[in-house]
Amino acid sequence: MSQTAWTVRQERRVLQVRKKRTPPRSQKRILPSTPLPENDAKHKGISSAYVEKLEEHANDLSTEAHRTAVARRDGRQIERRSHPELRLLTGSPILTQRHLSLIQNWLTNVVPRTWGSSGTKFFGATFILRQCLQHSDVAALWLAIMSEESIFSLSGQPRTKEMMLQKAAGRRALMSTLQEARSNFGGAVLALTKAAQVALWYGDQQAHAVYSAAADLLFSSVGGLSHACALAPDIEPHYLVALFHWTAPRIANAGILEHTTRRLLVSIQTFLQLPQPEHLHMLRDDGESSSSNIHHHHTLHIETIGLFAQITAPTANSTTASRILQVVLLTHLCGIHEDFQDNYHAQLEAFQAIRYHFFSSFKAQSTLEQSHSVQSMSGLACYVRRQLLTKYIPEQRFACEVRYAQTLLDIAKVFPYMSPGSQVLILGRLHASFSGERAGSMILSNSEIDGIVTDAVQNWTAQQRQHGATGAMPMRT
Repeated sequence: MSQTAWTVRQERRVLQVRKKRTPPRSQKRILPSTPLPENDAKHKGISSAYVEKLEEHANDLSTEAHRTAVARRDGRQIERRSHPELRLLTGSPILTQRHLSLIQNWLTNVVPRTWGSSGTKFFGATFILRQCLQHSDVAALWLAIMSEESIFSLSGQPRTKEMMLQKAAGRRALMSTLQEARSNFGGAVLALTKAAQVALWYGDQQAHAVYSAAADLLFSSVGGLSHACALAPDIEPHYLVALFHWTAPRIANAGILEHTTRRLLVSIQTFLQLPQPEHLHMLRDDGESSSSNIHHHHTLHIETIGLFAQITAPTANSTTASRILQVVLLTHLCGIHEDFQDNYHAQLEAFQAIRYHFFSSFKAQSTLEQSHSVQSMSGLACYVRRQLLTKYIPEQRFACEVRYAQTLLDIAKVFPYMSPGSQVLILGRLHASFSGERAGSMILSNSEIDGIVTDAVQNWTAQQRQHGATGAMPMRT
């Protein structure tokens, strides 16, 4: 069978959505939803401190494996404290004790060393991965596969037959979940996201192509983005759309790309046309505040905005992936300003919550580490905004979330086709508008808009000639 025929057959199998049969544990778990920032780790440009952390992690794994082997030989068992989040997986019909051990390794070793953790309940593995553990056993299975991949990658050992069998089992479970997506749509999206993440990180181009096709068809099979959000009310739209940042969204023709690009720029213009954020007026008041408490809050707000401004500023050596992360974070921050532009205290509450939740055990010393910081804050911003929408304007929450989910989806589809100049132009305008570094009008001119659109279409056309007229992007680097 030819490669193309095999791919088409796989795509058809993925999207045979059955409505009646309910998969095991499709009901929502009772613990509250928490965010799940996705990792964009590609081991390039890693600082020496970060490499030391990874090497230390590999040594810890080796030592632990040796202790376990010795204990088994002597007929002893080593007592291990289970990560508290593993209780979410109790009774899973597809997860073995080995899977749970691998997930434990990821939660307690890999994530804290990658993102940093203050040891509080507000940040770290508990906060960013709970949605997968809470809503999808298959996503948890792929998390175990990812954990094992990281062990082999760090140790430099070849993949074993057992590991290949585990991945095959993961693909079968994923196919079953996608076929029954309507009964647990959010869980299906999370499972496909994790599988696509593994394929992208560890260079499985064949699987990545299938997952990319499945992502587009999965959403279209339920009627589009708004219907997808309605089918998964417990999953923040940020994480539904995150799937398209790990796959290669398909653009069928240049006309669709032009329409999507212009729609994205309309959303960007909306942010740029907002009145100057209230915090910029209040924080620049040189007069002595009559209330020391208010002055304290304003001082904290200055520091918080400064932190956001620092990590979202355009840099000369940034990549498309890092610029996408920065624009996504600014979209969330500007979205908070738009939703609560008449409620300064809600904005203050939001920005302080994002900052309070974000801790890191080491300062970012490379593009990779800074990407982790931006990524974590994006997930936290999405979570905090949902809490505030529910608190202050619950009747508008769904409409607001769908609107920003569409913007995030457009970013995922369009930004990779833009030239670095166009990307930096958009990022720079958003950054200057939010942080108050305005120099004249922030609005994109008609000529700038036309230039960005033309640039994206030309790059898309060139890639179609290079990679074939499949409508798919090449794997991101």
